[in-house]
Amino acid sequence: MADLQQAERPPTVEPDSAHPLHELSTRLIRGGDIQTLYHQMIDTAVAIMHSDCASMQVLGERSSDLHLLAWRGFDQRSAQYWQRITLESISSRAAAARRGERVFITDTEQCETIAGTRDLEEYRRSHIRSTQSTPLLSRTGRLLGMISTHWRRPHQPAAGELRTFDILVRQCADLIERRQTEEALRAADRHKDEFLATLAHELRNPLAPLRSGLAVMKLAADQPHLVAEMRSMMERQVDQLVRLIDDLLDVNRITLGKIELHRARVELAGLLRQAVETFPVLLEQRRFELLLPAEPLHLDGDGARLTQVFSNLLHNALKFSEPQDRIRLCLTCDGGEALISISDEGIGIPPEKLDEVFGMFTQLHTEPARTRSGLGIGLALARQLVQLHGGSVRAHSRGPGHGAEFIVRLPLIGPAAAASAAALERIAPVRSGGVVGTVKRRVLVVDDNRDAVLTLRMLLELEGGQIECAYDGTDALDKGRAFRPELILLDIGMPGIDGYDTCNAIRREPWGRDATIIALTGWGQQADRERASQAGFDAHLVKPVDPATLATLLAGIPANAAPSSSHSSRS
Repeated sequence: MADLQQAERPPTVEPDSAHPLHELSTRLIRGGDIQTLYHQMIDTAVAIMHSDCASMQVLGERSSDLHLLAWRGFDQRSAQYWQRITLESISSRAAAARRGERVFITDTEQCETIAGTRDLEEYRRSHIRSTQSTPLLSRTGRLLGMISTHWRRPHQPAAGELRTFDILVRQCADLIERRQTEEALRAADRHKDEFLATLAHELRNPLAPLRSGLAVMKLAADQPHLVAEMRSMMERQVDQLVRLIDDLLDVNRITLGKIELHRARVELAGLLRQAVETFPVLLEQRRFELLLPAEPLHLDGDGARLTQVFSNLLHNALKFSEPQDRIRLCLTCDGGEALISISDEGIGIPPEKLDEVFGMFTQLHTEPARTRSGLGIGLALARQLVQLHGGSVRAHSRGPGHGAEFIVRLPLIGPAAAASAAALERIAPVRSGGVVGTVKRRVLVVDDNRDAVLTLRMLLELEGGQIECAYDGTDALDKGRAFRPELILLDIGMPGIDGYDTCNAIRREPWGRDATIIALTGWGQQADRERASQAGFDAHLVKPVDPATLATLLAGIPANAAPSSSHSSRS
């Protein structure tokens, strides 16, 4: 009775099989479309093995499944059936993958292993009576995929056929490995470019209000209240710069295994309050709830690092939610573990991306409206620091538009507190309105970064402008209808309606057709300038903007913002 059998792999080539192998080698040297090369390999396998059918699978990058690359001799229904094979299945391909060696079924009707299975039913439907599967292994022995040949009669390949076939197997494995290496290098290069562009953007965001703040302090040296307000704002922005740099340094420390924890007995509620105090202004703009247990919860940990964890998670909730959304930070306990939950009502996370968000430099939201997405470091650092404390962190979301929740579990020391939460603390949202200055030129400033709006407003008022402020696209349209601005400084990366769509909407309004609209953004590549021009902007300024340029705009002189897009024509 035939069953799964192992075969040997002699190294030499039989003369009658050399021609198709030589032709394939020539095609591989010439290169070409990868899918065409895969099919040519399958054709060569059929010719060498004198088989009726052949197929090639590749191992999935993020799963232990074999995925069909190319086939010959099957109909579409069979191809669909073999499209995906799990390594835990009883098929000959899965068995060969698990063993790392070739597997034969000389007669499918006599093989006890597949008796009564759907595989046997499919073999019968496609008239296959014999099959062999050979794993495709890298030079280091890593499983890459599988190549199989099939016959419509009971069959045992000749030793010479197998010798030649093994050379083909080596060529197939090398092609797949080379292809994967090339794709990995391209992805790494693309990832690097995206990261550098995002880093530049994230550094410009705090630099913009810092630069404007310095200009305000210079012009308002005799107004102590303005100087004090600017100093407070600049401290917040410097803190943000420090956070970005610290995160980058921590990435390097964790990668090198050099991060150290200074452990002590710490009380969790105090650490959460410290994390909350990191964002006083942003939390004033949210419906924020802090829920803490009546009794203290203690653990053995590094207080500074744990505060960093909670700050990163809270910062994430703030970035991806709006002022009307609720953010809830809750501490409870579950047996011997503390549970810290940070939930929001923001944009949410696709279910298939819930684990991916913890990847280093991960950016799930790349559209301009989500320029607050940061460097993609915070969540990765949070998970790794929690794991160093013997805990875990997971993300939950019902999908886009349904908010997200991050739950941290940490081991407690001492008696556990009651699981109920108490002592609700609320920070009510704050709304800022427009400020009217002396009448010289009407300017509408639109940016979701309130510090940026604050500094621009003050700077423009000191230059003699009449200023109105808006914090999103809808607000800009509402304020513009009443204010009828001559000049609009419009941020691109805003939640909801982004700057491009807002500009288009303004141009359709009677009051906006002749207004000068300047794109004010952290995105400064040529493609960004061209898109701004197409959207109807007159010029494109990259943050941080030079105060002298703003003074020039107020004076009615064209700004030299971007040669390729400044004062471009509008339709």
